[in-house]
Amino acid sequence: LVDRGLVPASAVAAAREESEPALPGVEAIAARLDGASGAALFVSACGVRNLAALDRLYGARTGDDVMRVVRAVVSALAADAAPGGLVARAKGPDVLLVHGAGGIAGAEALARHVAEVLSHVALPTGRGVVHLRPLVATVETDRSLPTDDLLRVLEDARSRALRAEDGVGRLTADEAAEALARMRGRETRLAWVSEALAAGRVDVHFQPVVD
Repeated sequence: LVDRGLVPASAVAAAREESEPALPGVEAIAARLDGASGAALFVSACGVRNLAALDRLYGARTGDDVMRVVRAVVSALAADAAPGGLVARAKGPDVLLVHGAGGIAGAEALARHVAEVLSHVALPTGRGVVHLRPLVATVETDRSLPTDDLLRVLEDARSRALRAEDGVGRLTADEAAEALARMRGRETRLAWVSEALAAGRVDVHFQPVVD
C-alpha cells in the first residue's frame, strides 16, 4: 500500500502495533455531532463484508488482525483526506468516521477511496493470503437525528453497501429520515400486534401446507 502511494508509512506502523490506542466511542460521536455547525456532516462505517467468513476459515485472531489493518488505514486516510475528522467505534467491528469531506460528492469520493485502498490489502497468514472485501456505508446527517437513531439508520446504509458490487452505500439526509420513519413504523406495528396477542384480542391461525 505504501509503495503504491495509497497510504503513508505511518499506517503500516500503526497496523503493526500490538497495543494500539483505544478508539473513542459513542459519546465522542455525539459530542462531535452536537458541537458541529454549518455544513452537513457524514458518518461512515468502514469494515469488511467477509469478516465472518474470515473468522470461520482462519480463526478469530486473523479477524482481529484484519480489523487492526482497517483501523490503521481509515485513521491514516482520515488524517490526509478529512482533517479534523473523528475516527471512533460503536457496537460491532466497524470503524466509524465522522467527517465533513466536501459535501455529498466529497463524502462519496472518500468512501470509494477507503474501499479501494482496503481492496488492495493482502494479509499473509499461516494458511494463505487473506484478501479483503471492503464495506463502507455513509449517512448524511443534518444533526437533527439523535446519535442512537443515526447509528440505527447506518445499518440501513450498510445493507445498501452489502448489495452494492463495490461495497459502498450511502443515504442522504432525506433518505436517512425516511429509513428511520420506516423503522419506527415497523416498531409501532410490532408493538400493536404484541399487545393485541397478550390481551387476547386476536387469534393466530396457521394455514396448513398440503402437498
